[in-house]
Amino acid sequence: MSTPNEKEVARLQSIYPLFKFELGQYVKSEEDTQVLTVHIANGHSFNPWIKQGRLDHLALRGLDQYHCSKSISVALMRLYPDLFISSYCGKDGVLLSVWINREGRDREAVGYIDITEPYLHGTLQTWQREASKAKQQGWFFCSGHIIAEPKSQYDYFHFAGNYCKQWGEQHPDQRRVAISQNYD
Repeated sequence: MSTPNEKEVARLQSIYPLFKFELGQYVKSEEDTQVLTVHIANGHSFNPWIKQGRLDHLALRGLDQYHCSKSISVALMRLYPDLFISSYCGKDGVLLSVWINREGRDREAVGYIDITEPYLHGTLQTWQREASKAKQQGWFFCSGHIIAEPKSQYDYFHFAGNYCKQWGEQHPDQRRVAISQNYD
């Protein structure tokens, strides 16, 4: 026989299929309250309390925001497989953070774009083409110019981005700071 909390977890799993739900420890002060672990993605989790088979409205709003973000990211990454797209659904809309999708390597920053941008898919298609090229042997992605360039043009790394020699010449202060920092 299922408890009210177990029934609620089954209901939530059907509403939010991108997440995995696990009931955890009971809260000592209240015997009908448990910690609910919601596995979001990439090792991130959300831990609201579930009491008498219900989550409070703030926890449900959090689940809705996480699910919105995850759904958009998954759909867009299917369309643009060389891009890693993280989305944030907030009160001001949906903002996408885009990176080169590198398997087992650090990702290079590409840029940010609002999902309501009229040229959203045109921009993502351009970034996809450049990302595909940058992932080839002998190429890298210049986060300043937002294009793939031959490795012979590589100059420096700064804040999750690789930059070419021309960018370094155009932005000497950024280059100086980047070269003075040790990321090891």
